[in-house]
Amino acid sequence: MGILVDTLFSFYLNEVMVARDISEPACMFVVSALFRDATRGVSEVFAVKEELGESLKEAAKYCKMWNKFDAIGKFMNMSLAMNLSEGTFRDVTGVELSRLVTAVYENSERRRGLLDLLANH
Repeated sequence: MGILVDTLFSFYLNEVMVARDISEPACMFVVSALFRDATRGVSEVFAVKEELGESLKEAAKYCKMWNKFDAIGKFMNMSLAMNLSEGTFRDVTGVELSRLVTAVYENSERRRGLLDLLANH
């Protein structure tokens, strides 16, 4: 089952990682529709208990791409600086994260600041 879930994660991640420009509504769709639904489905596949957190820990044991999938989902709906310090993106390469910042944030002072933060981390 882990291999099948990794295949699904690869499909979603590949589409997000090749995008050059991701609008705010598209980010919300990715987070709410795709990533959240996939997370729920995976938790049902690996359900050990009624708790979502426990099922997702079980999924992480069998799905090699779980941490990366979770990190990209959090990126689409979070504070980059906070999650860098927590190690959320340890399974995402610097190049992948930089591409996401460039795709999601318009060319602005904030984007330059995030890219500088990544370069210094």
